[in-house]
Amino acid sequence: MPLKAFLDRNVIPLLTPEPKLELYSLLPEKPASGSKLPGKVILWVKPKDPPGWAPASKRLLDAGFRFDYLREPQLVPVDGQVIQIFGGDGTPFVGQAGMAMMRLWKKFDETQVILEVGAKFPSTIECLAAIKSFFGLYDSEGIRDVAAVLERHRPPFGG
Repeated sequence: MPLKAFLDRNVIPLLTPEPKLELYSLLPEKPASGSKLPGKVILWVKPKDPPGWAPASKRLLDAGFRFDYLREPQLVPVDGQVIQIFGGDGTPFVGQAGMAMMRLWKKFDETQVILEVGAKFPSTIECLAAIKSFFGLYDSEGIRDVAAVLERHRPPFGG
C-alpha cells in the first residue's frame, strides 16, 4: 500500500472532524527493504484556528495516540521562521515563538506515526492558557490532575 493510501485510511480521518487539523509537513522514513511503507512517518499538523489546538489534540489521544518521548530534534519552517520540533518530552509544552505544542505517537502495523501538533498564539500567556485548557478538557471525566492525564496517555515502551 502506498504511503498516501495508508495516511488516507489511518490518519487523515482523525484530522478532519471539527476542530480540523491541517497537514503542514510530512517527513517519511525510507521504507525498509521489501516494504512499501516507511517504518516511521513524521507529520506536523496544526489547527485552522489556534483555539482548536486543545480539543483536536485530545481527540487524537482519545483515538489511541500516546505522548511521544525521546525524539531527536528536527528543524522545520513555520510561518516564515525555522523552529525546532521534537527533542525531549512530547507532553504539552510552550514551544518557540508562542506555540503550544505536543508530540504524539501511534503504531499502525509496521508503521509508526509521529504527530507534532502545534498552534501559534499571539502571546506566551495565550499559549499557556491553551495548554491549561487542554488539561481542563479532562475535568468532565473526573481527571483533575495533570499527572493522571500524562499517565493515561503514556507510551507503551517497547511497543
